[in-house]
Amino acid sequence: MTMQSIGHFELYTPAKTDQNAAVLAMGALFAKNADGQDWYGIAHSADWSGTAVMVKDGIVCAVDPDPTKLFPAGADVYAVDPSTNVEIGMVLADGAFAEPAPTEADYGRAVQAMLDAKARERNYDSIATAVSYRDDPNATYAAEGKALFDWRSAVWTYAYAQLAAVTAGMRTQPTVADFVTEVQANCPFAWPASA
Repeated sequence: MTMQSIGHFELYTPAKTDQNAAVLAMGALFAKNADGQDWYGIAHSADWSGTAVMVKDGIVCAVDPDPTKLFPAGADVYAVDPSTNVEIGMVLADGAFAEPAPTEADYGRAVQAMLDAKARERNYDSIATAVSYRDDPNATYAAEGKALFDWRSAVWTYAYAQLAAVTAGMRTQPTVADFVTEVQANCPFAWPASA
């Protein structure tokens, strides 16, 4: 078994019986799939095999080897092989689980971390601090601050132009790591000679 769809589950109220009267009176919730199968019956079944994965709007919202810990109202449930790498936040597309596409914020955090790491090479705590030295009376600090200021501008100009090209469909969306490598290659930085 790689992945088996158990179905999409919606809330329902079962007919009152002697067996469920007490739990109905307590306000217990029930969910069933399109085949009319009750979630509790499926989850407690000895036939259950695999890890339970709950997906809502195409995004994994719960993963547990014990299906009785999940309540899938408004969600799809899959039984997947326990060796399958699936985590909350992954997307389900074309029958496979994958990491979601990076957001602009993901790229921004990575580029900012790259900029800050470069400034830390010379013991500045961040690029923001480093660029504040561009008019410093200490010639070395001033030169480094100016170089980092110019580089930061070039990096963000390049990065946002490339992200706009992704959004416009003019280029494929890179991974975050590949994007940082690309930015570094297209916006090289060299420390200025000591003053």
